[in-house]
Amino acid sequence: MKHEIIELHDVQIIGMAKKIAFNEAKEECPKFWGEYVEKIIKPVVFEKQAPNTFQQVAFANGVGEFGLCTCDQSLPEIIVASHREVIPNYAAIGPMCYEKIGPEMQRLGCKCPPPGYCFTIEHNKEYTPTDIDIEYCEQVEEMGTDSAIIKFKRLPAVPKALCMKHVGPYERFYESQTCRERSPKQDPKR
Repeated sequence: MKHEIIELHDVQIIGMAKKIAFNEAKEECPKFWGEYVEKIIKPVVFEKQAPNTFQQVAFANGVGEFGLCTCDQSLPEIIVASHREVIPNYAAIGPMCYEKIGPEMQRLGCKCPPPGYCFTIEHNKEYTPTDIDIEYCEQVEEMGTDSAIIKFKRLPAVPKALCMKHVGPYERFYESQTCRERSPKQDPKR
């Protein structure tokens, strides 16, 4: 897969957007999801209304499985507990976290600041649904002693970053990255 930066003209963004400050996310994200359910899901599913263009795209991509993007966000310096391995597919992330990483972080006495912040770094050169070289990172309050499973590191501040929060299963992550408006005549599989 070749990646490139392109300039888009005359693009119409459809859907819902809301700017939420990180420190308000715990309260505001569930409210935003409630607004999404009321405006997008409820009219089609419960009130049997004909879906508009955005609703058609949302349902074609799996209701509620989409990326929420924000631009020009700065990221502070943080300390993370990190674990890297090659997993067979995205479904393996959950078991990796609760069978291996979680117990090891607990054994090491890791303390995570609220509200909890974790992310993954994919080290493959391009997207792949199998044999994923992934690094799971979770913010912790202080540096710890490395183990065979967990490595601690300090990540520097990033003054400007393009960030995406993906809501939904990891198998749909690629679609969140590439989601675009499609007309009903286009192939739903792209």
